[in-house]
Amino acid sequence: MNSQIKQKQVITQIIAEYENELKEISMFLHEEIAQNLYAVFNHLQFLQQHMDNQDRMTLNNMIKLTKKTIEDTRRLSTKINPFVHKRLEGALATFVADIRKDTQVEIKYVNFNGLKQISLFTEVILYRIVKDIITAYTDHCKIQHILIETIWEEELKVKIDIVEVEKTSMEKDEFSLLYHGIEERVMLVSGRVNLLNPCKNQTILNLSIPNVR
Repeated sequence: MNSQIKQKQVITQIIAEYENELKEISMFLHEEIAQNLYAVFNHLQFLQQHMDNQDRMTLNNMIKLTKKTIEDTRRLSTKINPFVHKRLEGALATFVADIRKDTQVEIKYVNFNGLKQISLFTEVILYRIVKDIITAYTDHCKIQHILIETIWEEELKVKIDIVEVEKTSMEKDEFSLLYHGIEERVMLVSGRVNLLNPCKNQTILNLSIPNVR
């Protein structure tokens, strides 16, 4: 038992250090590189006002490219560390919006507010789990719609309801590996996971985490 506790502590520490590194990279992208690009963007706009029409058209293309690079950099920053200025609800809402935009999948996120007591580390673990599940299904399956719910009670309950157009699920070994990884991470934060298949094309994953620090 002591060895299991020690192993859990070591894994938790490794994950925490990894997330801290991601946070530093994300902040550098957002606060340094994106801000520098924005300064270039402003300078190009200023120059555009003092040029003839031909040069102005060339500069206009540079301005568009710079603007897109700023947007891409900030989006990458958010993907690396979705918790910049946000907590779990904000990070999930941003992720769902990105998935909807990138894949055209009908996906909805609903948050039922309540007292929040879990640590930021636990929120990060939960976010990564939800992200991995949704990404795996949208990459490998033909999705009809996805519903994600977070309910804050004595436990934080996260429900992921996935309905496929037709049963084209991942290979058995691939899904088993995904599910095993989910179970291991949920156990790190003293939670549990339950998998349901109400019908052939529907998969429901319920995650329950103690709502305590």
